[in-house]
Amino acid sequence: KKFIGAEALLRWQHHEKGFISPEEFIPLAEHHGQIIDIGKFVTASIGQHLPSLLEKFGNDFLLAMNVSMKEFASETYVEQLVSTVRNFNLLPNNIELEITETSIMNENADAVQKMKSLREHGFNIALDDFGTGYSSLAYLKKFPVNKIKIDRSFVLDIVDDHDDNDMVKAIIDIANIFKLQVQAEGVETVEQLNLLKEHGAHIAQGYYFSKPLPLKEILANDWQIKKHNEK
Repeated sequence: KKFIGAEALLRWQHHEKGFISPEEFIPLAEHHGQIIDIGKFVTASIGQHLPSLLEKFGNDFLLAMNVSMKEFASETYVEQLVSTVRNFNLLPNNIELEITETSIMNENADAVQKMKSLREHGFNIALDDFGTGYSSLAYLKKFPVNKIKIDRSFVLDIVDDHDDNDMVKAIIDIANIFKLQVQAEGVETVEQLNLLKEHGAHIAQGYYFSKPLPLKEILANDWQIKKHNEK
């Protein structure tokens, strides 16, 4: 087993107010029309720093980025993203776009076309927070995604809650029907990890492996994966 990727996350350490959670400032940015500029900043940051990650972890390393509803709705989103990646001499196959169900449900036909275009350019697409929105077998058949990400709310109590355990297993079984990868978010314990592996999840993400870190710490760490019997 090995580390195969990371997710680009925004963290705000205010000089007076201290740490401000993304759950607080992202909705404000969306409300005040600043989320598209933030998205451009994240994309440019990925372009700048991805080469260092590829050098350390190999050319198959995948860096994921969240795409907001307003970003995805922009008529020029695909063109701008492709242009930015080309300007940094990067390959789209090293980038994964995490799009929530609610972002694509609102557009439907236009969303399908955009996603097809992104896939044709080589980007990976993950359906984020799966199970919390308008999950449907029809959507999985229609939208050209590579992967679904099981929301952490289902993983949190997977060991003790039979309903959550059954839900996760059902999502994985459905994903297998459509030949999609499954990535479970919010993994914090070896017990959760082992159960997800037993159910057939392909990838795990969460504090069990690492809390969010600045790039310099990611590059400095030797990243030895824990054995499953470690606590």
